[in-house]
Amino acid sequence: MTLKTPTLKDYFNLFALSAIWGTAFIGIEIAIRELDVFQVTFGRVLIAFLFLLPIILYKKLPLPKGRKNWIWLSLSALLNTAVPFSLINAGQEYISSGMSALMIGFGPFLTLLLAHYFTHDEKVSKYKVYSVVLGFIGLVLLLGDNFLASNINELKGQILVLIASLSYALSSLFVRKVEDVPYLMLSFAMFGVSALVLTPLVVYFYRGYNLEINQSTLAILYLGILPTAIASIYRVKMVQEVGVQFMSQVAYLIPIFALIWAWLVLDEIPKAITLVALVLVLFGLYIHNKE
Repeated sequence: MTLKTPTLKDYFNLFALSAIWGTAFIGIEIAIRELDVFQVTFGRVLIAFLFLLPIILYKKLPLPKGRKNWIWLSLSALLNTAVPFSLINAGQEYISSGMSALMIGFGPFLTLLLAHYFTHDEKVSKYKVYSVVLGFIGLVLLLGDNFLASNINELKGQILVLIASLSYALSSLFVRKVEDVPYLMLSFAMFGVSALVLTPLVVYFYRGYNLEINQSTLAILYLGILPTAIASIYRVKMVQEVGVQFMSQVAYLIPIFALIWAWLVLDEIPKAITLVALVLVLFGLYIHNKE
């Protein structure tokens, strides 16, 4: 599929996804209070799968065809949901949601390099490099003080989330290799594959959790529907239409929106440096597709 130049609508979708994913780290912190890593991950993908199922049946979308499509789809499913969700959940047992967002911010660097070597139409340019560097500087200004205050346990959490960032980058590349599959069906199939893979792990690590309505179960319900099912549809669509490098810039907007949500919902006043970080990220987005 030939990539198009991002439009105003694509930028709007990028900001909307950032706003949605900015709430996910808070949801994870709540969910892991009562559940283990694999239960939270499995719950997210299973709820996303069940949420999309009636839509797939209503639209009568056919399953993906071709062995290659299923190979790329399965690899993308593991690297986009099962692996990173589990790593982030495990990492946030040692680090804060803000620190987790900072580690995810390494994703655009990894995506820029991988896309250059593994795609034919997303080569590195000086403006793309400038864009990634500006975004990361903004992220470091925003959350860098947390990074400097880390200890050994936090370092473990940082490494886990950093690996998750690499996993997301690889997943986006594999999504681009899936051909002639509607983005709605692609998201649905990916959640199905992830749920199947995670089932034996959930059974093996089962610790007698009693299903009841509490903050953790409500958090998983939210995570499964909005930041997982609905957000995945738009993510896959954008990766296929405007490329993995543009989509990766979401990593710089997520922590900014996380702070905005904390301000609006929890009355936590953002740091003054937040505005500077936002300006750098926005300017980075502006020059990303300059030639």
